[in-house]
Amino acid sequence: MEIKSIKATDVMPVDGSMGDTWNLAWSREGDLYSPVNDGLGFCAEQKMNHLLFVKMQPDNDSSPRMVGENVNAMDDYDIPLPENATEEEERQWWRVRIADDACTWKTGGCKMIDGTLYLVVGRHRYGEISGDKFRRQSARNASIIKSTDGGKTWTRSEKENYDNPMFPGRRFATPYFLDYGQDGSEAVAHGSDKYVYAHANGGFWDNSSDMVLGRVLRSKIGNLDPADWQYFTGGDGMNDAAWSQNMADAKPVLQTDNMLGSTGAVYLPQWKSYCLIGWGYPDGGGKLPGMHEHTVWNFHVAPTPWGPWRTVGSRTFKPEGFYCPTICPRFISSDGKTAWVATSGNWWDLTWYRLHMVKLEIS
Repeated sequence: MEIKSIKATDVMPVDGSMGDTWNLAWSREGDLYSPVNDGLGFCAEQKMNHLLFVKMQPDNDSSPRMVGENVNAMDDYDIPLPENATEEEERQWWRVRIADDACTWKTGGCKMIDGTLYLVVGRHRYGEISGDKFRRQSARNASIIKSTDGGKTWTRSEKENYDNPMFPGRRFATPYFLDYGQDGSEAVAHGSDKYVYAHANGGFWDNSSDMVLGRVLRSKIGNLDPADWQYFTGGDGMNDAAWSQNMADAKPVLQTDNMLGSTGAVYLPQWKSYCLIGWGYPDGGGKLPGMHEHTVWNFHVAPTPWGPWRTVGSRTFKPEGFYCPTICPRFISSDGKTAWVATSGNWWDLTWYRLHMVKLEIS
């Protein structure tokens, strides 16, 4: 059975949330966990942080309605507010905080695998100062951190990630784990019982043009050792000869000019297919004047993580400007014909700058 069409229909905000770059990880207990960037998460008393980590309890298996709570303010990944700051300086501080490398911390993929949470963190440079002619937000120097206590504590430290990133440079700076369901074990396909896969774009938060694919043995992902990772170089990904330990050997598995912002793929077991929602600002990077409220999603599907990928629909969002969309397996219907996507949008309007769930109709 082949997917012929995907349409985005209903949009539902999640009450009490604030911030962006949500990526929902489904735990073996049934809860959902997610990073939040540049926001308050679910706590109005929380100060604005570059990174937060939250926990959510859905109402039931089929409804994307949920309540949430903050688990970790991730203060190590923030730049402290200056002493004696005025109320106005405190209010604006989160928008302008950058470190000596002119970057801030942002998150990529989040996944629970065999009871352990894994989260990608990387260094991002805002579009206004990135030097990119389209003012795209560039990304570099990513690492994976892990938590065995529901996000309360994490290994590796912020200092280790800054000084010695797992994936230096930009080629693998935005990895998102392929999602195979609850605790990473609901569905088994293409060796997912043995490997963890991750897609990463060309080193931009927004409007990149390609995706590459990496993998690590499931038994070794917890080592957080970059030497354990391999990169797809072409051919049949079920053969070891299609993989290299050299990141520079990675070949794109999906290419679409300027419409592959950072995001990840999910396996749809009912269709025996993968779906990745490519997204971008159609007229340039999100920091160009007026671009923050206008995005396009393109729905790509493939029979394997390495392709071939084809496009089966699209959706424009204006003025919502929804970005970084990821399908949450918790909310895929039993027949595979509906699914819900976690996203957020237009950071200048708090109506959209919070967690939203967008319904997909798949046929």
